[in-house]
Parts: sequence; structure tokens; C-alpha cells
Amino acid sequence: MKPIKIKEGLYKITFKEDSEFWDVVADSLSAIQKTKNQIRFKADSIQTLKQLKLSYDLLFHFVIDIANQLKGLEKKGFSIPFFSITDFIIINGSKFVYINHKKVSRIRNNLITIDYPYKDDKFISPELENITTLPSQISYKSSYFSLASIAAFLLTNETITQEMIDKGMFWKTQSSLSDATVGEELNDLGYEALLLETIYNTKLYWTLERCLYNDPQKRFYFYI
Repeated sequence: MKPIKIKEGLYKITFKEDSEFWDVVADSLSAIQKTKNQIRFKADSIQTLKQLKLSYDLLFHFVIDIANQLKGLEKKGFSIPFFSITDFIIINGSKFVYINHKKVSRIRNNLITIDYPYKDDKFISPELENITTLPSQISYKSSYFSLASIAAFLLTNETITQEMIDKGMFWKTQSSLSDATVGEELNDLGYEALLLETIYNTKLYWTLERCLYNDPQKRFYFYI
């Protein structure tokens, strides 16, 4: 659902069926009006994320905004299996909102059901990538891995190469942990963490790293 400009400074998003997802979107947009099939909101400009490289500050806003939206969905019993670049809009250059209702999945017993194949596989979690039969159930935390993956891409505009994998996370060798513990920790992380080298040891880095564990049971979102 793409926003449509009504007049200068005023936009609308129209949808066929109302749902709790659109309630969360309306909150994220600080909507001035929401009906059963439309949201109206104020904005001076709307952009998309296509091939956009974000600064640290904008990446921070992206992660916080989308994570807050995810938390709002989780409170209503829903999650998102994965994100794509085209799923977001940027309001006034700094407010990020997820608007793709088609990926919303009901959470049951901390799991979401995947019942049809996805064409976009660039920013998916290991458990989603490893699905071989449909329908299948995966952790609702698949969204955390995908959010961190897409954030890493937006920071660098790069994808993982074999050269990066061979190089490894060299900047973490100075860790105070024992070599064995460091090795175990790094093996638990998705390769997407390799793209975060330039922001290593920042608050945002640790937030994203916590989302990039291959094991969804270890994965969580927390920003200090």
C-alpha cells in the first residue's frame, strides 16, 4: 500500500480490510485520522529505502522505529517473518515506518506459520532459509534477524562475500573473553555481523548483534 498525496503536507494510505496491523501503522505515522479502510497523516516528504545508504544517525532511527513497530505488533499477537527494502517509507527524512500488511503473521506459542514460499530471500533468518516443506513453523524472532540484516546492508550497501567470511571478525580478537569463548560466540552469529565492523562497540552495534544469533532462542531486541 503506497501513500497517496492528497494535497501539500497531507497523505493517505488506503486498504481493503481494517486490522490491528493498521492500528500500529497509524500510531507510527501519528495519523490525524483512521477509518476502517484509510489512514490520513501529515508529511512534508515521503521517501523509500531503495538502495539508500544510511548514516549512523539515520540507521539508529531506522532500527528504533521499526523495532518499536514490531513490539507494537507483538503486543497484539503478530510478527513479520522478514523484511524487504520496499517494505518501508521514510517520513520527513527521519521517521521510518513499515507498511507491508501482506507479511503479517499471527504468533501462536512463540511461533509463526509459513504457508507459502517467499521470492525475496536477501534478508531472511536462518530458520526461514532452511524451510523445506510448507506449511512450516518458525520463531517469531525471525523478524529480529531480518531487521538487523537489512540494517547492516543499509549501513554499507554491501552484501556478504566469501572474502569477508574468510577475513572474519578480526576486530573482536581483542575481546577480554577467552579465545574459546570468543570463537564460540562468533560461530553463533550470522555473517551479516561482518558488515557492522565500522560501528563496532557502539550501542547500535550491540543492539544489532543481539538480533543476529543464528539460534532464535538466543536472539532478542534490547537497546540501552
